[in-house]
Amino acid sequence: MVNHSSNENCRIKWKLEGDVAQAKLIAKRNIDAGEELFIRYYNIGEYDFE
Repeated sequence: MVNHSSNENCRIKWKLEGDVAQAKLIAKRNIDAGEELFIRYYNIGEYDFE
């Protein structure tokens, strides 16, 4: 499960191919096994696209 936090430990990298969007979860630091994953919610202008 991925939750929201202003102190996120991972981010989402988006890839668009035609009408299909793929999301890749990328760790911002080493994450221990069993540690909860956190992302920051974005405004559409802040998305990281490939």
